[in-house]
Order: sequence, then C-alpha cells, then structure tokens
Amino acid sequence: MLNSLTFLAFPAFFIISISTKSAPKCESLNFRRNTKCLFKEMVLANDIVVSNLSDKQVLEKLHNSCESLKKCYETMPCQNPEVIQKVNKLKSVSESFNSLSEGFSVCSQKIENMRGKCKPRTTCDNMFGDNNCAREGIIDKCSEEEWIGFRDSMIRIMSLADPHCSLERYRKI
Repeated sequence: MLNSLTFLAFPAFFIISISTKSAPKCESLNFRRNTKCLFKEMVLANDIVVSNLSDKQVLEKLHNSCESLKKCYETMPCQNPEVIQKVNKLKSVSESFNSLSEGFSVCSQKIENMRGKCKPRTTCDNMFGDNNCAREGIIDKCSEEEWIGFRDSMIRIMSLADPHCSLERYRKI
C-alpha cells in the first residue's frame, strides 16, 4: 500500500515543485502544505467513490471533509492561480454535499423504493444508473427542479472524485 501511495504521490510532488518554480520563496513554504492537502484530497476523492451518497450522515461527513480540505488550501502561504481555482472548486463541491443532505432529503425519501430498480453509482460511466434511470424517477416522484439540482450537485461532486471523467454529457440529461 505504501509503495502504491509513493508511486501516486511522486508525480504530484514533481508537478507541485514545477508549478512553484516561478516563486522560489513560495516553493519551500507551499511544498509541505500542498503535500498535506494533496493527501487529504486523495482520501476525500476515495471516500466519495465508496460512500453511500443517499445517507445524510455520510453526506455531512463528506461536507466536513471537503470544508477541511478547502481550509487546507486556503491557508497556503502563497496563493497561486491553481490553488485559488482548487479552493473555488472545493467551495462548489462542499455546497453540493450540503444541498444533497439538506435540500434533497425529502425527495430522497420519496425515491428510496426506486433504488432496487435504479442504482446510481459514484462512477463516471454510471452516475445516474442504467440508461440514466435516476432522472425519470426523480422527475416522477419529486420534480424537474429537484432533478436539475441533484444532477448539478452530482456533477460538481464527481468533478472532484474523478477529474478525468467527461461530465459535460450529463448536463444534457
């Protein structure tokens, strides 16, 4: 496990050191903080993928982890455009967790019995279930507005969990 973490972390350290070359004073200040934040981000991305996003307690835990990660990046001594972009993305993802746990909870209860037939996943290719069945179920049991809010929240969350996923295709659903 440690070897695989080292293997994954090395390219990140290399990229971090390259991106901070333009500001030598910031390099040493940010390297340690950025490494800590990077590991927190990897843990959060993994937690998103393996978690039950219909459980309110899980969503609250993920929201708190996201807020902690956002603070990690916000407190970096030298802010560069990449860090600022990351903080803004984390704000959006954090709001999505909050939206799902608070605003979507009533609808989530209405569609609970649908989960046997339609199983949305936290993967790029099956985010809204087979043939995007979650869309129809949410619109039927709740509303199109609820569907749009759910869809947009999940797209923001997946942008952190799987940054290589082509999420634009889901915006058209």
